[in-house]
Amino acid sequence: MFNVKLTPFFFLLIMFDVRAGELRTAVESISTIGDVIKRSSTIQRKCAFYASEESLNDYLSKTPGLNKGEGNTFGSKQIKLYCKLKKEILAGKKNIQWGLKELGKEGNLSESGNPNKTYYGASTSKIVVAASYLNKNKGPLSQKAKGHIRKLIKKSDNRSWAWLQEYNVDPNFDVESCLIKKSSKYCVSKDGRDQIKEFQKQIGIKNSKLWRGNGGNYISVNDMNRFLDKSFSGSYNRSTFLLKELFYVHTSRSRADKYLPRSMSIGGKTGSWRNFNHQSMLLPIKGKFYSMTILSEISFPKSFDSKIRKQLAGKNLTERQILKNISRAKGRIRSENLALMTGGLTREKLGYPEKISCD
Repeated sequence: MFNVKLTPFFFLLIMFDVRAGELRTAVESISTIGDVIKRSSTIQRKCAFYASEESLNDYLSKTPGLNKGEGNTFGSKQIKLYCKLKKEILAGKKNIQWGLKELGKEGNLSESGNPNKTYYGASTSKIVVAASYLNKNKGPLSQKAKGHIRKLIKKSDNRSWAWLQEYNVDPNFDVESCLIKKSSKYCVSKDGRDQIKEFQKQIGIKNSKLWRGNGGNYISVNDMNRFLDKSFSGSYNRSTFLLKELFYVHTSRSRADKYLPRSMSIGGKTGSWRNFNHQSMLLPIKGKFYSMTILSEISFPKSFDSKIRKQLAGKNLTERQILKNISRAKGRIRSENLALMTGGLTREKLGYPEKISCD
């Protein structure tokens, strides 16, 4: 037997279709008490999604200082480069995976050959740790916690990453002392890891390992898009707070932002480490919200280093300065791949800000 309190509002939720605005009879929609519970849960999730969508649209239209597109030209040269890059990715010649998804809808609007492939996450997965903290911490959100979340998003701060994973299981966790005494990889507890595991299970993520340390920080395109979708549907505590904070990201200007309009707000998280360069972004376009995750691992032949060294010859640079220049040159190419894919996919698949084609 089910112990259910059937209030008039309960039945109204069941009979009222949020999207279509159509009233349906109980006979059409419900056959058992179990169906009542299932239908009510579905409608409540829809209500949470549309409330979040309306709240975020209002927030983006009124809040100054949010991250915006850079407005660089996406002309015939960029279209040609985008189409060539996309073709190489689909042919398996570039180790890049992407997925473009309309939030609140099933499946991807566009995807590469293997969007479930996992990559080392660099800093991209840090927002999931922040979400887990928000979900578990039911009390008032302290200024310290808000500060850590904002530093994690704006500056990709590793100390904040550690604090947000460990504080819920150990309120006395002193991240500064831990990181001073030990390497950062040791400032991780099993309980901290396990709470992230439990959280990702709660939101239906199976393939990725989204915790910090202890064999974690591996992500896939589909799992990051699922996380952003679950954030929109209100599947965890204070999800709307995190979504709003994501629009203060300051690390995507040479990537997602580069070829998008200056009037457009862009949220999300980026990550880069060695050969890895990623982004998982929120794109509000024409009143709808999309997530676009692009993950990449791009290596370079030794001849690339030799070419840069020749260009720098005669400039009286130290070896350390030369290596830094080589690293920056590689970083620019990796970031340009993400910028081209973002600018191209939004235009080709969403027709924004103008329609293009690779045919």
